[in-house]
Amino acid sequence: MIMKKELWKIITTAIRQSDNSPRWLKEIGDMAYPNVVALPNLGNETPVGYARPYVTNKLVKADYLDFLREQIRLEPRGPEWSEILRVKLSVLQPFVGRQVLMADFYYQTHRAVLYINPETGQLFHAEHD
Repeated sequence: MIMKKELWKIITTAIRQSDNSPRWLKEIGDMAYPNVVALPNLGNETPVGYARPYVTNKLVKADYLDFLREQIRLEPRGPEWSEILRVKLSVLQPFVGRQVLMADFYYQTHRAVLYINPETGQLFHAEHD
């Protein structure tokens, strides 16, 4: 999805809605649109600084939620990871059959993903390290 100025405005609002966003994510959220689209694309190497956010419009499918349930049951990465998946399953369930905006952000070795309801522009979930 091509990042347009209107989309960047929705995303920056979502960053501000997340109470526990890391400092680096807030900093990228404060960037002006021309500065954001001028950032380098994420490549195979770890970026030295910020990479351009990657935004997708994803359809939430029931089979993906089934996959999450199976991973929770198997606990292949331990109970902490299963809890992360439980939260993700819970927040995505109301969106089955609907589109959600996913905005991926990268700074050095850090990553954040914001899940935004495209109908309302509201942030409904955030993941970051």
